[in-house]
Amino acid sequence: EGTEKMSACTSYHYNTESDFWYFWNPDLPGCPLKAKDMYTFTANLEAIPSTKDTYPEYDQILGDNGNGNKLEIVYLVGIDENYQAGDLGRITYEESLDRLLASGWIVSAEQNATRYKILQKTVGDVEASIEIRLIKPEQVNFITSARKGLMNADIFIYDGHSGLGGYLDPELFETNSGPLELNKEKSQIFYFNGCSTYSYYNHNYFDMKKASSDLEGQDNLDVITTAIGAAFDVGPLHDVILINSILDPDRPSWQMILDKIYNSMPEYTALTHVNGDEDNPTTPTNQE
Repeated sequence: EGTEKMSACTSYHYNTESDFWYFWNPDLPGCPLKAKDMYTFTANLEAIPSTKDTYPEYDQILGDNGNGNKLEIVYLVGIDENYQAGDLGRITYEESLDRLLASGWIVSAEQNATRYKILQKTVGDVEASIEIRLIKPEQVNFITSARKGLMNADIFIYDGHSGLGGYLDPELFETNSGPLELNKEKSQIFYFNGCSTYSYYNHNYFDMKKASSDLEGQDNLDVITTAIGAAFDVGPLHDVILINSILDPDRPSWQMILDKIYNSMPEYTALTHVNGDEDNPTTPTNQE
């Protein structure tokens, strides 16, 4: 009876212990909680100034970043409901492929043509590859693929449902296949393109990059997240803009890249932003 009463204060469907923090709302009709049952706190929030004129770590990402002159990208697209035609995740995957192929990428290998491909492109002296996969986040092979990308790729992109922070929670990796250990010396970019990923996939990843010489864990990691719900409709636009911008010979700043993402479809930007660029170069190279 107590659980049934408490479910009136949250989502009818999402009412387990792990969901309660997100959906809890004592103002919902039928919630038995009163003001006397709760503690109220007042907090002061101070805005952190936005960075200006910061650049990705191009010299590291495109240079010898532990893999020679190769740029390795792992790009996972989560299904919405199933692998069938018409699924929003599958549409995202197929549209992303179309956009990448239209911008000069070629297919070098594939396994199951509708779910997995390796793309290649050479820009200057950089040999770039993308491992793009359509995948179900609840499956074990998702953890395997994500682990590979997070540990080894120069750029890791996940586009899909965030699972209320559960799908890429570092603790989930430890539960399934051992601790997720990031290379502290490798410069990386992570893009978590799902709903409210700023809240879920942010400090926990920087924590894994911390070292005695890098107490914030930001020297070798930039993380792109969203602050509100993200739509499948614009995922291909945003993901491909990031990929192609990093390979742009003009080396655009982070602000220019994010402006391009925003301008691609302003009404669906999902408040996209980059974290960890406070210490980044203020010129396209590391030579100030």
